[in-house]
Amino acid sequence: MQDQEEELEIIPVADEPPIEKKIRILESSPGHRAIREELQAKVARDLLGPAQGPEEEISDDEAQNVRDRYILGILAPRHRVEKEQNTSNFDELAQDGGTDGDDGSPDTGTPQKGTMFPSSLGLTFHVDGEVSAIAVCAAWGRYERVDSQILTNDKGNPQKVWRRVPVQSTIHLNLQKGRIEPWAPDEEYPEVRVQGVVRRKDGERDWTVTLFLVNGQREPKKGRDRVWLFQAELSVTAPGGAGIFVARETRRSQGKLDEEVYREIKALEMLYRQREEFAVGHGTAVHADVDPDNLHRATRVATNALPTFEVAPVEPALLPGLLLDMKELARTPDDQLAARLAPLVTSYADWIATQSLKAAGLTGFDETAKQVLAVCEQARQRIQEGLTLLTTDPQAAEAFRFTNRAMWLQRVHVLYAEAKRQGKTVELKDLDIEKNRSWRPFQLAFILLNLPGITKLDHPDRSDDSTATADLLWFPTGGGKTEAYLGLTAYTLGLRRLQGVIEGRSSEHGVAVLMRYTLRLLTLQQFQRASALICACEAIRRDAADKGDTTWGSWPFRIGLWVGNKTTPNTTEQAEQAVLDRRDRKFTAGLGDPAQLTTCPWCGTVIEPGKHLKVEKARGRTLTYCGDATGRCMFSAGRSPGEGLPVIVVDEEIYRQLPALLIATVDKFAQMPWNGVTQMLFGQVDGFCERHGFRSPDLDDADSHPKQGILPAAKTIPHGPVRPPDLIIQDELHLISGPLGSLVGLYETAVDYLS
Repeated sequence: MQDQEEELEIIPVADEPPIEKKIRILESSPGHRAIREELQAKVARDLLGPAQGPEEEISDDEAQNVRDRYILGILAPRHRVEKEQNTSNFDELAQDGGTDGDDGSPDTGTPQKGTMFPSSLGLTFHVDGEVSAIAVCAAWGRYERVDSQILTNDKGNPQKVWRRVPVQSTIHLNLQKGRIEPWAPDEEYPEVRVQGVVRRKDGERDWTVTLFLVNGQREPKKGRDRVWLFQAELSVTAPGGAGIFVARETRRSQGKLDEEVYREIKALEMLYRQREEFAVGHGTAVHADVDPDNLHRATRVATNALPTFEVAPVEPALLPGLLLDMKELARTPDDQLAARLAPLVTSYADWIATQSLKAAGLTGFDETAKQVLAVCEQARQRIQEGLTLLTTDPQAAEAFRFTNRAMWLQRVHVLYAEAKRQGKTVELKDLDIEKNRSWRPFQLAFILLNLPGITKLDHPDRSDDSTATADLLWFPTGGGKTEAYLGLTAYTLGLRRLQGVIEGRSSEHGVAVLMRYTLRLLTLQQFQRASALICACEAIRRDAADKGDTTWGSWPFRIGLWVGNKTTPNTTEQAEQAVLDRRDRKFTAGLGDPAQLTTCPWCGTVIEPGKHLKVEKARGRTLTYCGDATGRCMFSAGRSPGEGLPVIVVDEEIYRQLPALLIATVDKFAQMPWNGVTQMLFGQVDGFCERHGFRSPDLDDADSHPKQGILPAAKTIPHGPVRPPDLIIQDELHLISGPLGSLVGLYETAVDYLS
């Protein structure tokens, strides 16, 4: 794409306006689909091969052996020189030709421990009982050590290379019960065989066929790659190309399954009833070419070492009368909220009614359809309950407006910061337009249905053992999951500030939302994203405080990053050492790095760790400032002295400052049983040090501190427990739960079960 743009740039067009030139280049460039397909093809060539064509040559400069060049679609020789346990369940199945199970399918267990390279791959499929023969094609590439036809060494002699020899052979197989006679597709290598079994139990109409491609060769001590198979594939068609492959019949009954599990299985079967399973792979994925004239038949099945699937985007429906603009919702008074959000409920009700009519025409899923529609109706009722709450509870309405204002500012500033990181010149006001600050309908619905459970501490959604449920947001990447739960996070933060002290516990202090991630990399990515929201919340609080409005409290909104000590420091002392090391361009093993933001999430200005990270050891604070030298950013050193960006990345400081939003990894939660200081994250504090923050018996600190420089003398003030978290977010699985030990939620699906 870049080459094409450069070529277009030098085409002389007299007096062409710059904007028209950009449009011309854009129109001549490949589309997103073409770029994606090209990238996909390059990945396949790199991982599976052959990268340079069917008869490629691999030089020693590229790879010492072919096994180092490719990692997918490889079959090792069964008899290896190395003493390695490389027999898998699949290899045993292949050796036996497939075994009969209770359902007529072979065991599909995973390879045994110790397996590195399988010696076989295969598939099981079903063929129409009227069919008498199938065409089986085995294909792979074998590599030979030869003199190159194109490459020479520095003396002009041909280089030694690995040259690919393509192998492909087809056999017509008559279908009859019993083992398939082993067949060697390449006569020069008779130990490479296709074998399997054909089954049809009494009373069954269709054939069940299992085939394996087996590399039964013995590996030599030298030139081992000669007996390895690369780009291995088995494919099966009808001799005439007809749609002979039928769907695999599922024979699930409730049996010993838990009732909830069985209902979910039936719901999934109903949902995917138009997507048939035509084959099962053994040691590999499979692909089926569906008959365009009959979606319940396939014309070809094949193994696939690099499976792909295109996930269609989820496009929001247009709901007339529904206000989605965050900025406008942030300005909507209590008495107008219902009218502006009501179309969400009425449209959902109409959708449920339509699905009820469709359900009447389903065969075999009558009870399942009723159960799914009952869940949908429960969701509608919860959305309606949330809407009613906004019209009857002034605090809920105000927190909802706070949510929309925070999300509006977050969305616009994220776009502004991203443009700045890319070196673009853009004004913030130019990005503050409706399309950049609008909800998707499902996001608003998700927030509304959770409002009662978050707002009312005694609501059954969060307190009743029998009715508490889990909310599951299940969307493709880019569908808007993160924005949905960030919106719910903003509501929780705003509401707690409005609710004040509850049962003697301060709602202004303490961790309000815990966000837990499985992978550390995902944690860091979402930390950067969520930081923009906390910046927005803090901007609202500071703006109100500057006007004498204490609605949102005096304690800053902050976000904490609570991950392993290889990523972030455990103590302020470690943070100070890490900052000094960065300035001296040193590296100290075992110390985490407090520099977790490379640019300001609010304005996009670069943050240089050596200049913009400050450790105030006497206060026990590690501060990250925006790198803006002009002082225009409200989180720069000039405008936010002693605080900077509202982020905390040092464990010790997280316990003392108790950030409103805490992002953590699973391994941190695992230490709770033996690390008493973690109880502070759940509100268990017993004092407040005027210099360092909250205290607990498990966190060492003196009862008083003398004056130190510009810091006045400080003492510890007794302080009762603060409010525990109200919301727990498990991302990657996107599971939303309520206060510790209970759940808020809904089982909601974003797709049409009955379409």
